[in-house]
Amino acid sequence: MKVTTRKKTRFLQHLREGMPVVHACTQINVSNVHMYRLRRGDPDFKAQWDEAIEEWEATLLQRMEAEADRRAMEGNKRPVGFHQGKPWGAVTEYSDTLLIFRMKALAPEKYRDNASLRIDGKLQHEHGPPAARMSPEDAAAIEAASPEMRREMLRVIKGSK
Repeated sequence: MKVTTRKKTRFLQHLREGMPVVHACTQINVSNVHMYRLRRGDPDFKAQWDEAIEEWEATLLQRMEAEADRRAMEGNKRPVGFHQGKPWGAVTEYSDTLLIFRMKALAPEKYRDNASLRIDGKLQHEHGPPAARMSPEDAAAIEAASPEMRREMLRVIKGSK
């Protein structure tokens, strides 16, 4: 089956509008299996398909960002009471979480989560009995402890593998 240029153009336009592939195929009366075969065999068509999806995703992201901004800054009205089945009174709820995410996205150098990792000391082999992984100071403390305290200290060490 030959897919005309017109059908390909319509198909790509449907993708740009956010229509799922299977629905876009239905709109042009071509099976999605056939369109995926065409995609595999035609690098130019594949590139156009990918571009159409990227355009839709960019548009969708802009719409989502605008909605996040609206919810964070303008909020949503939520009814707080009802009388005879009808709402009376409302409160405006804002999304602090969305506001934080937008601030982090728009000014990451100022609002990003800062994390750092500092490693000091030596690496120790973690296999073997607990006593083999013990520092000399810990071993001396266990040796000096009473028998009951020694058992408890060794129990704690064994549990922290």
